[in-house]
Amino acid sequence: MLPLYLTAQEVNISGNVKSENGNTVSGVNITDKNTGKTTITDGNGNFTISANPKDILEFFSPDYSSYTIEVSSRRQYSIVLKKSK
Repeated sequence: MLPLYLTAQEVNISGNVKSENGNTVSGVNITDKNTGKTTITDGNGNFTISANPKDILEFFSPDYSSYTIEVSSRRQYSIVLKKSK
């Protein structure tokens, strides 16, 4: 009998990125730190990226502090970036 290995299934993660004052933030770089996949937010701050549960997503924009999340069972995220000092 062969061992059964369970592998994580990639899922589409989507969401929106806003600033602290509620404005959408376009051009935010989003990187999956586990796989190296990247995407960028559109003109309305929206994004979509394929990721596995437990992957770490990093959100970076030059004018804002970077922000990271661990992918969970959620498929939709609302990210708020703080202005960098």
